[in-house]
Amino acid sequence: MNKITMLAVIGLGALVFGVITPESGLMASATGNNNGYNGNNNHDRDDRDNNNHGNNSYDSPKVKIYKVVINNDGNPTPPMSTFGVKLKDTLVNTNGTTFTISKNKPVTLTEAGAPGFSFVEIRGDGHCPENLGGTITLDDGQKIECYIVNQPTPTGDGTVSDPPTVKIYKVVINNDGNPTPSAESFGLSINGGTTLSNGTKVTLQADTPAVLAEAGLVGYEFVEIRGDGNCPENIGGTITLSAGQDIECYVVNQPIDQTGPPDPGVIFHYNTLSFSFADPLYGDSCSAPGKTPPCIELANSIDGNVLVVDSELKTDTTIVLFSVVETGKVTQNPPQFATSPICVLSGIGPHTASYAQAEEISPVVNPSGQMGFEFQCSLIEAANFKVSYALIETQRQ
Repeated sequence: MNKITMLAVIGLGALVFGVITPESGLMASATGNNNGYNGNNNHDRDDRDNNNHGNNSYDSPKVKIYKVVINNDGNPTPPMSTFGVKLKDTLVNTNGTTFTISKNKPVTLTEAGAPGFSFVEIRGDGHCPENLGGTITLDDGQKIECYIVNQPTPTGDGTVSDPPTVKIYKVVINNDGNPTPSAESFGLSINGGTTLSNGTKVTLQADTPAVLAEAGLVGYEFVEIRGDGNCPENIGGTITLSAGQDIECYVVNQPIDQTGPPDPGVIFHYNTLSFSFADPLYGDSCSAPGKTPPCIELANSIDGNVLVVDSELKTDTTIVLFSVVETGKVTQNPPQFATSPICVLSGIGPHTASYAQAEEISPVVNPSGQMGFEFQCSLIEAANFKVSYALIETQRQ
C-alpha cells in the first residue's frame, strides 16, 4: 500500500468514526445543532428534513390578513373591525395582523361582512382560500399574506353606488357670548357608536334606519334638529338613506337658564311637533307612553281641537304663530303637494284632566299641568300633520 492509499484509508476512517476536527465540528453546528437540534436529542431527522423544504428554518407557519376595499370613489373606508373578519374564530381587528398557526392543520378564514359592502375575492398566493369559509394549511417556515377584497354593494342594475353618509353637527344658540361646549360633551352618537366630533361623517347601511342619539349636557336643553327632510325631527329619531345619498344634520341646543325674561317683540321659543287625527298615539301625542311636554293633546280632536302643550308658554300676553301642514309629502322624491287644514287659534289654558270635554270617552291620559295653546281645524283632508310654532312675548316680565 502506497502513501496516497494509506492517507485515503485514514481519512475515510475519520469520517466513519467521527474523529473530531475543526472542520467536522463546524458542520455539526450548522446541521446537527440547527434550531435546538443536537446529537443528544432523539428527534426523527428524516421527518425534520422532510419539513425543512430546503431551508434551515423550523419556525411555525405565519399568515398576515389584510382588508382591501375597491371602487369606493374616495369615500371613507370602514375600519377592519367593522367587517368581522375571523381566522379560526379569532377576530381580526387590525389590518395586517400576523397570526402564528399550527403546521399542517387547516384554519378557517371567515367574514361577517360590513353594511353596504359585499365580498369580491381573496387575493394572495395559492395557500390562501378562494372564498370566505375556506381554509389555510401551512408547513413549518411558511409565511403568507391573504387580502380579503370588498366593494360597495352593487344596485339592482349592477352599478356600484356609494354607501349613504351623514355629517352630524352641533349648534348652540342663545349662549350670550359664553364659551361654546364641545360637540363631544353632548354625547352625540349614531346607533350607539362612539361619541361624534363636530362635523363627523358617518357611513350608513343603505335603506336601513340609523338612530341619532344624544346623552345631553348639564345646563343645556335640546331645541331642534335642522337639515333636510331625511334628518329626524327629535333626538332618538332615525335616519334612513338610499345608496349615494349624503346629508347633513344639525342638532341644536341652548342653555336652560336664560339670563332674564325674553325681550318684547322677539321670538323666544319655537318648535315643531307631529300628530295624527286618526291615531291618538302617533308622533308627539301626550297620550303616548312616557311622553312629556312639549306634546300634542288630542282629547278633543273629534271636534278638530288640538292643544299644543309647552312649558315655555307662561302668560296670556304671548303671541302664538303656527302653521299646520300634512306630513310626508314635501320630503318625498319628487316632492308632493302637502295640504293644510283651516286652523285658527281658539284659546290658551292648562293641560289638566278637566280639559277633556267627554272625559268618559276620550280622557286626558297624562295631564301635565303645563300651559298650552289650542287651535281648531276644519277641512281636514289628511291624517298626519306637523304643527310648527313660534312664541313672541309682548310685555316685559
